[in-house]
Amino acid sequence: IGHAPDGSVPSDAQFSDVPGGTTILGAAKLSGKLSPSVNVGWLSAVTAREMADNQRADLSRFKSEVEPVAYYGAARLMKEFPERRHGIGSLVTLAYRDLHTDALRGALNRDAVTGVIDGWHFFDRDQMWVLSGYLSGSLVQGSAGRITELQNGSRHYFQRPDAEHLGVDSSATSLGGVAARVWLNKEKGHVFSNSALGVISPGYEVSDLGYEDHANWVNGHAGVGYKWTDPTKHVKFHQVMGAIFGRDDLEGNVTNTGVRARTFWWFTNNWTLNPSFAYNPQSVNPRRSRGGPLMLNQPGYEISLSGDTDGSRKRYYSINYDEYIQPEENSYNYNVQPFMTYKPRPNIRFEIGPSYSVSRDGAFYVDAIDDPAASATYGRRYVFARLDQQTFSANLRVNVSFTPRMSLQFYGQPLIATGRYSDFRELARPRSLDFVGQGAGAWTYDPATRAFDPDGAGPAAPGVKDFNSKSLRGNAVFRWEFRPGSAVYLVWTQQRNDDESVPDFNFGPSMRRLFNASARNIFLAKVTYYLGM
Repeated sequence: IGHAPDGSVPSDAQFSDVPGGTTILGAAKLSGKLSPSVNVGWLSAVTAREMADNQRADLSRFKSEVEPVAYYGAARLMKEFPERRHGIGSLVTLAYRDLHTDALRGALNRDAVTGVIDGWHFFDRDQMWVLSGYLSGSLVQGSAGRITELQNGSRHYFQRPDAEHLGVDSSATSLGGVAARVWLNKEKGHVFSNSALGVISPGYEVSDLGYEDHANWVNGHAGVGYKWTDPTKHVKFHQVMGAIFGRDDLEGNVTNTGVRARTFWWFTNNWTLNPSFAYNPQSVNPRRSRGGPLMLNQPGYEISLSGDTDGSRKRYYSINYDEYIQPEENSYNYNVQPFMTYKPRPNIRFEIGPSYSVSRDGAFYVDAIDDPAASATYGRRYVFARLDQQTFSANLRVNVSFTPRMSLQFYGQPLIATGRYSDFRELARPRSLDFVGQGAGAWTYDPATRAFDPDGAGPAAPGVKDFNSKSLRGNAVFRWEFRPGSAVYLVWTQQRNDDESVPDFNFGPSMRRLFNASARNIFLAKVTYYLGM
């Protein structure tokens, strides 16, 4: 709510000034209890119509709508029964947009409704075993073009040529689906367990006022563990656990499966250590070809290790390390995240959390090119490449409390991300990771210039290219509560961006380019006043 406008500017606009955010015209929130066992919450907001200022090549200026007037609402009700052995709740969300232009009708949903019923039940008075779950339904409505775009989008991929249970309906003006999940947990005792089974239908869509990775799956897991709660000379608490998991699509294709094991130590000096291991055997991937045929996931394994020191100390340290390797794919990802907190005084706190990752995707999707001669892959050539990436980021925070009612908070995040493409080739056949070289005349790749041209010989069409992207985001918030419940906020936000097509990761030169890039500064002031009634 208040996001950057979603609409695009007209194609004849040579220059455009688009608002960085959507104005919130008004919002209200209500939460509380209707009785000791009934909780209620409600949020409602209206955002403004936003216009972009555009200029054509002939210097004439005009405005275009990039975000409509919109309403967002969410309502929650929860009933708890005696001793909290049972509970049942409901959640309803609504997004509605007042669409007046064809461009916005093709880019945005007109309305989206989601309803959820959830709850839990303990089987015994000791509350050792509990069954919980939810049932949800969604309905999205809009123009036929917009709903077709949703069906073809990355959350759904209805256009997959080898999916017998899917198909695009280009005349549809709505999209609906359901989701459900149940958990069975053992909460007490040295032996604990966690198991679940869930399903999301292909048309389930909640991204207007929520988050959804993708639909069309059934998954489940079963895990069991043991914990030692009696302290020893060096260990306060120790537990181990193991689990099996799996996921299918609704056509029965196994898209993910494996086993996982982890253990956790909490030592008497309040340090912790948490290693884990997972193995994934071969499965199929319905998303790798971006709406194309199924492909393979080769076997892979994951190792992670995390630990931290005593958080009550003046200096606190932690580290997380993860790696995921698929040797047969020549794919891997290594990531390390150290973190430090320093509290020189009770009212001053410094935090720094850098992150560095190196990854390779041995078969990264590049493009799909129509070609009736490519009968093995349903009339399209699916082009893949090897992508090598390096990413560095850091989260920096400073919190200072001058008095109990006056504070200053600062947050900064520099980011450098580089990517290099190589080894371009085509998918040979579905349900495989077999590739062939360049198809005759279908596309070209020049290793000398590192240029990929999806339409073959001739003038180069837009294609993927190596990248070196850098950004810096920072903000500072000064807060003064001048009377109980009433406060003044002064906010400063800065953002810098720099992009180039040189994929080499050079930390020093990259940071210098970033700090030399032009900055966008925003200053805001906010006052809240509490009215006692």
